[in-house]
Amino acid sequence: PRIYVGRGMHESQLTLFKYSLFWILLLISKLTFSYYIQIKPLVQPTKDIMHVTDIRYTWQRLFPNVPGNMGAVISLWAPVIL
Repeated sequence: PRIYVGRGMHESQLTLFKYSLFWILLLISKLTFSYYIQIKPLVQPTKDIMHVTDIRYTWQRLFPNVPGNMGAVISLWAPVIL
């Protein structure tokens, strides 16, 4: 038996436009949500952490050879990136 996988199926230009518009709007919504809910609130705390110069950690530093407070910044941003 022959396998029929979408041969002869044609969509109208309007359907393709609506399909493309849906995915474009979904991507714009996702990027907007990510910026305003995840990224923008972390910018000022990141700047504050980077400006602190003398920190005495009471726990083992996760990144002992990283200069400054990059370990704290990495741990702050890791959930957003992942």
